[in-house]
Amino acid sequence: MVRLERFVLVFVLASLFWACDGGWKDRSERIDVVVEKETKIDFLDSAALHAIDSAGIECEDFSCRSFEVSTSEWRRDTVDRYEPLKIYIETEIDTINYTKDYTVYRWNRWLYLEIYGCQTIECLDAEKIVLHNDDYSYSVLLKKGDFTISKLDKSKMPSAQGEVYVMHYFNLKIDVEGIRINWNVQMAQSEYTEWVPYHFVPLWG
Repeated sequence: MVRLERFVLVFVLASLFWACDGGWKDRSERIDVVVEKETKIDFLDSAALHAIDSAGIECEDFSCRSFEVSTSEWRRDTVDRYEPLKIYIETEIDTINYTKDYTVYRWNRWLYLEIYGCQTIECLDAEKIVLHNDDYSYSVLLKKGDFTISKLDKSKMPSAQGEVYVMHYFNLKIDVEGIRINWNVQMAQSEYTEWVPYHFVPLWG
């Protein structure tokens, strides 16, 4: 009897910290990516080469460099005509990362590609594109004819399931002196239900 009472006590105490969870769950997933087919920007190449030479490191064919292209924070509300769709381009040299006087340094550069007038899903109404760095010491204005925007097949959007609310979905091509870009821009929200087997979870998360 004493053992049974102890078991009940332990079970009650454990139940205070654990709960059962599972069943059908609502899920919401952002599809907010830029699929790079090609990114070639002479300004970034020159800056990276200067950093590599200054550091005296080996980096054949930019093997030590990484690129990351990402969209701005996704919004479900209507886009202001004068508020551009912003895409971030970050390049970094992984090897140039050292500590001096307890301060960590690393080499990286940012560019911003801003598409003006993009109010539709396919962005065919885009009026101009501005590519620039933080202080606009490097800035390029691209007008219609300098860039091409075309539709994409919506059925090929990755991770799309359930109800999909598409914000932007298009291909962007730029081929002018010093800049060559071919991107698929995908911005959407996928909402669906998923079965989760019942299991115990701690109450504190």
